[in-house]
Amino acid sequence: MQSTLDRFMSKVKVDESTGCWEWQRYKNIHGYGMTKHNNKTVMSHRVSYEIHKGGIPKGLIILHACDNPSCVNPDHLTTGTRSDNMIDMVNKQRQGNQTLDIESVKIIKGFLARRSLSKTGRMEYGASRFIANWFGVSRETITQIISGRSWSHIN
Repeated sequence: MQSTLDRFMSKVKVDESTGCWEWQRYKNIHGYGMTKHNNKTVMSHRVSYEIHKGGIPKGLIILHACDNPSCVNPDHLTTGTRSDNMIDMVNKQRQGNQTLDIESVKIIKGFLARRSLSKTGRMEYGASRFIANWFGVSRETITQIISGRSWSHIN
């Protein structure tokens, strides 16, 4: 019978040039490897960390030093807070999305005001994705604007 480590490593390909251990199975929309572990679907890099380094302390996440979401090399993985991850993202200029300006937010809010809502009071399916793609930002950015958690001072 194959060990957990052997099963895990059979789904990995080592990139000799970067040292990354590339996850070769299912990846989510953001490129993070996903796998079954303890009867749950979880991110592969978290499983790798647990297999090679032990448990993940409560409240912490796993950070990639290599900025490669499909990498599961434990030497590239550390624990940290979400805040640590955001600071790292800004320092390495890997936000990936443009920053919105006031005029763009006004246009977005105007568009949102004219959109019809579903019976649940939410936006129509796909509308936030459309707006996010249109402005080159994440869907989470649009969700933050919709909920008033960001740009609430702009009407």
